[in-house]
Amino acid sequence: FTSIDGQQRLGGAKLDTAVANNIAMDWCLSGAAGNSSIIAIDANRNQAAFVQESEYLNVAIRSKLAAIDMTTKTVLTWNPAITGNSVLALGYDSVGETLIVGGDFTHVDGVTHANLAALDADPTATNFDREWNLDTGIGPTFADQEPAGTNTGNTATSAKVLVIAVHAANGKFYVGGEFGSVGGQDRARLAQLSLTNGAPSSLDFQVLPYRKTDGGLITGSVIRALSIGTSPEHLYVGGRFTKLLGTATRNLGIVDIQSGTSTGFSANITATSSPTGTPTGERSSGDVYSLCVDEAADRIYVGGKMKYIGTQLCATLGAIVRT
Repeated sequence: FTSIDGQQRLGGAKLDTAVANNIAMDWCLSGAAGNSSIIAIDANRNQAAFVQESEYLNVAIRSKLAAIDMTTKTVLTWNPAITGNSVLALGYDSVGETLIVGGDFTHVDGVTHANLAALDADPTATNFDREWNLDTGIGPTFADQEPAGTNTGNTATSAKVLVIAVHAANGKFYVGGEFGSVGGQDRARLAQLSLTNGAPSSLDFQVLPYRKTDGGLITGSVIRALSIGTSPEHLYVGGRFTKLLGTATRNLGIVDIQSGTSTGFSANITATSSPTGTPTGERSSGDVYSLCVDEAADRIYVGGKMKYIGTQLCATLGAIVRT
């Protein structure tokens, strides 16, 4: 964006939620065309992490990722210098002061990292790389996850990381996207990893894609949204898929974090009123791009390219009962 309530703000701004129309800070006045986004905030250090497509943030030279002091508006010296196409997701572990960075990139601070890396978030750090093996890859064809009698697949055509969720209390973090492997382990679209050393757990989420009635692949699965609930401890998963951990569900699923199993929750989020048809892409399959959980009200809010939740018309935005 370029403005909020008539005030110029290129890609980032600080708002006082208690006072209407109080826009206190312009975080990227010199950013090119406002192509910057705040996607991680460290409240303890009063600083925010940015990703941006431009090379400048408030005049300072930063490539794809930067940190800024939220009080002084000063761009910090912390500069991991990411190269590649883009940073698309951040997750912050306040316990270990680790910033998990995901996207479509090749190097961090001169070290090869394919799409996923762990960094020291201390603003005084000079050696940013945690040196965890988190590289994502396209991976093999997942024949073991296909319907009986087929061997064509949910093979990734991209290894991008699109979303990260950190569960510090459980010592784990979750990554979702278009990849087929993480850290040298086959993991289709969704993986659980250790916050201690980045090692993938043995949990295979078995994310299955859309298929024709004859079992042929229509369009591959992708995970676009994750959220962690605390009451109870659940992982909420959104994207494009038809099964999660063996449970048939369209584009939205829930995982019990403690047991690593599906809760049995099943949704029918689609882009057509006849979900038994043959979707041919994200628009026709009703992808979920974002989700938010209201545990007190027992609701899940979803946004994306859907048109229906069940038979209820909910164009691009809707709510569904959690249980």
